Amino acid sequence: ELDLPWPWPRTLHGDLLARISEGKPLVIGLDMVFPEPSLHGEQDDRDFADAIGQAGHVVLAAALTTSREALYVKEDLNAPIKRLRERAVGWGLTNYMAEDDAFVRSAETTRHFQGKDFPTFPYRLYQTLANTGFPVSSPPQGSFLINYRGVPGSFPMVPYHQVINGEVDPSIFEHKIVLVGATTPILHDIFPTPVAPSGDMPGVEIQANVLETLIKGTALDRLPQSVMIICTL
Repeated sequence: ELDLPWPWPRTLHGDLLARISEGKPLVIGLDMVFPEPSLHGEQDDRDFADAIGQAGHVVLAAALTTSREALYVKEDLNAPIKRLRERAVGWGLTNYMAEDDAFVRSAETTRHFQGKDFPTFPYRLYQTLANTGFPVSSPPQGSFLINYRGVPGSFPMVPYHQVINGEVDPSIFEHKIVLVGATTPILHDIFPTPVAPSGDMPGVEIQANVLETLIKGTALDRLPQSVMIICTL
């Protein structure tokens, strides 16, 4: 719809933030990683940073990566560049806890990196909401099972291009938690989950389910192995 190659100019993301913030949302989470300066030049980053600061309550994303070689293991946080993270309210890791069958069933509030715990993306959003006085439940300790709301599409979604083109009234974002992320398989950010066994749940929607689980305090519990055996006989 926008007829632009990926990655899009960051000024475009800035325009999106400006339009969303007109509706006065509670918080905006950008499920996109910006670990390097923009390919479109320094001014692109400067304008994006200004838009982040003006929107307020914007949480950015990072992605922990691990490279294994014969003689070493290299880990990188891929945090947002300094210019951007200085204007955001915070940032968090978007990594998922995929199990052996590749399904995403669990999440966590922090991840360990080089002797320090870093908040995950949904937990950083949770903290931001709590700091504004929004009612939240006590967070779970360690990892927890995600209480999925339902199949893909259970949360209201608005196409990016419609917001940019002024086809959406910003008032729909009033007092809402707004997450922005990719839903196309082309960007390889879709995963299998218990409610999407065919592997078609966008990563940003998984983040929304984790955040809702944290806010409501509705994390699921695993059944004892004995009960699971009885149930499957």
